[in-house]
Amino acid sequence: MFRVLRKSKENKIKISKILNFIIIFLTLSLLIFCIATIIFWSIDFRKDIIYESVGGLYLFSILFKIIYHNFFQQKKAVFIGELIFKENEISILSKIYPLDKISTIRIIGNDIKGEFRGLKSKGINNELIIHLINGDQLNYNFQQTKENKLQDILILKEYVDKEKLTQINYDSIIENTNYY
Repeated sequence: MFRVLRKSKENKIKISKILNFIIIFLTLSLLIFCIATIIFWSIDFRKDIIYESVGGLYLFSILFKIIYHNFFQQKKAVFIGELIFKENEISILSKIYPLDKISTIRIIGNDIKGEFRGLKSKGINNELIIHLINGDQLNYNFQQTKENKLQDILILKEYVDKEKLTQINYDSIIENTNYY
């Protein structure tokens, strides 16, 4: 049983994009100023003040980006129900999808709560995509924990045998690699 969560709204303008732009801009400014200093070395002006101020802003931006990425960038999850894989059906949010009504299943992500992947994970970047025979596509995000991992769900092998889950997707789940 996995906890299903509501997708969080993503901002079009992210702080990390703004920080990347600032870092690139400051890098280009330092590079241009260094070239100008080499070309116009004989002109006397306050180079050290410019180097110190632009360099200080550059270091501050990089430090801020590292701190932001490690502590504030993780999504907050709102849990709304449960996902249960059963022998002949999948139960999601109190809805039951029989396997004979499902065309294919795809599982994306290997995000497990508590594992370190650049930062300590909340385990919420996992997605189940169900293609129904009638053409509808259902997408659900869910949480994996160390105690409750896809690798431990034996019924997934039966989904492969019934040709609902691809062998490649199943092998990726078992090997804990990227499930794309």
